[in-house]
Amino acid sequence: MTVRLGWLLLSAVAAAFLLLCVAIGGASTEAKEQGQKAQGSPTPTKTTKPSVGTNHPDPPSVLRRPSTTTPEESAALERRLEKMREQTDAANAKRYRGGIPPLGAPVVAPTKVTRESVGGLLVRKNYRNTVAQAQSSTLTEPAAAADEREVLYAGNTYLSRSTDSGATWVNAGPYPAGPADAPEACCDTDVVHASTTDTTFNVILYTNNALTNGVVRIFVRRGNISDGVDCTYTIDPAGTSNNIVPDYPHIATDNNYLYL
Repeated sequence: MTVRLGWLLLSAVAAAFLLLCVAIGGASTEAKEQGQKAQGSPTPTKTTKPSVGTNHPDPPSVLRRPSTTTPEESAALERRLEKMREQTDAANAKRYRGGIPPLGAPVVAPTKVTRESVGGLLVRKNYRNTVAQAQSSTLTEPAAAADEREVLYAGNTYLSRSTDSGATWVNAGPYPAGPADAPEACCDTDVVHASTTDTTFNVILYTNNALTNGVVRIFVRRGNISDGVDCTYTIDPAGTSNNIVPDYPHIATDNNYLYL
């Protein structure tokens, strides 16, 4: 199975996968990279010619490598990463958003949200995810997608599925171990269903214990979610440099592509 991939390297990595190849089991990936000179340079901005490469699916053996990370270790990894994010956000706030308002500055009251202002949202069903309840950490970061009555629901420390629109849930099993340079399934899950090819994708961020390198693994399920994973792709933006954590990966689809 191949997937065509195009990506743009700016402050983050954007990846696009041809869903048609997923549906028919094709096997080729195109990659594009674009760069430009630093801002403020007196010379005009220059764009490099896109390069083309191939990104093959992971070998099936990756799904058979059990993770040695315990739920407690995974939760501790999440907390450390969250602390690093907060420190980075605080530094960026001072640099780009002015930091904390000075003493005496007027306080702007938050906008009050009413039922009418959100269009009269009506919740008709409210089922409890028993897998999430039993295994979730306090920083769950859930994501879910539905394929008719089937649902895939992921969190930082669990993966669950339902075949009856969320009335009951089963554990979809632990995440397998990551590659040697980022072996621990950390967090930042996302799930999307592409109706045009009846394919469900979910991703999770893998990191090393020092949180200095990471990869994003894409799990592909064609047809029924309950039939399991058909293949995976591992996106490693740092390559052999092992010095990039692709934080907060998200995915979306259109009629032809999966975007990461």
